Amino acid sequence: MRAIVAHAARTEPLVVSAPDARPEPFPGRYEPRLERSLRAALAAKAPLRTTLAGLAPTLVDPPPFGDPAGLVARVDTPAEPAAAGPT
Repeated sequence: MRAIVAHAARTEPLVVSAPDARPEPFPGRYEPRLERSLRAALAAKAPLRTTLAGLAPTLVDPPPFGDPAGLVARVDTPAEPAAAGPT
């Protein structure tokens, strides 16, 4: 919850965590003006992290909120949720 509050307090149009210097889509702060770009990328089936990088996000280092491994987990295949651990 602290990460969400901290992101919301920022003024940049796009703020996301970057535990390994790569943008993570959640948690994040997205201004409504980015919706068109995000919808176009979705329609094109573009990778979300690639889309975010193209929108020049402000990357926030998550350690003040705790261990980065506990903040976000990559789950890209059906088998990975079990490996990610409990939610």
